Amino acid sequence: MNYRDIWNSKYSQIQQNNLTAPSQEEIKRYKNVYSYYLRNWLPKNKELPILEVACGSGLFLNMLRDSGHEKFHGVDSSPQQIELTKQQGFDVTQVNALDYLKETEQMYHVIAALDFIEHLYKDEALTFLESAYQRLEPGGRLILQTPNGESPWVGSVFYGDFTHEVCYTPHLLEKVLRQAGFESIKTRPCGPPPIDFLSSTRKLIWESITLVCKIFNTIEGAVSSGIYTRVFMISGTKPR
Repeated sequence: MNYRDIWNSKYSQIQQNNLTAPSQEEIKRYKNVYSYYLRNWLPKNKELPILEVACGSGLFLNMLRDSGHEKFHGVDSSPQQIELTKQQGFDVTQVNALDYLKETEQMYHVIAALDFIEHLYKDEALTFLESAYQRLEPGGRLILQTPNGESPWVGSVFYGDFTHEVCYTPHLLEKVLRQAGFESIKTRPCGPPPIDFLSSTRKLIWESITLVCKIFNTIEGAVSSGIYTRVFMISGTKPR
């Protein structure tokens, strides 16, 4: 058994130290935050099919269900994670995501892989993007979230999981998506969202910190994406 099998077999227990499904409070908080992060990236037509790769404990699936989406499916290689999502009544499959994308005939309008691509070796990442591209409908969207190699504080995230393999910067991942055929690529920081007074205040403070980072990069003459949050999101679409 290799280290991936060891870690994934007990991912909820080892990595997250939690064997319970998300609470209603956690689900509500996640929905508020990620509705902002994902604004305009999820389809308005609630009947379009959505796939979540590495669905984990089901937070993203809960957001989809609570938002009225009707056709969505989750896959994950961890039996503990799959059990948690099944307890919440979700349609999920325990399977290696690369195998699933190669073997399924289902086409999707959105494929979301939040905190997934950093777990893949480089050749696996290219295979994943190629397979995701093939399973997307024309005009469909791929959404990724991953640790941000350009953040001064990325180490606490990237080196906090034994199975992380590659740390991307926004510019690098944009190039990799373009190589796979995606277009209209957009990146977003995952900082404090303006969902209430406290988080709006945190957002203003964070924007000041971001400005300082931009100034340092300008002084050095470095090429920068301007995104310094510990993780970031990126989206690309399949041409129609």
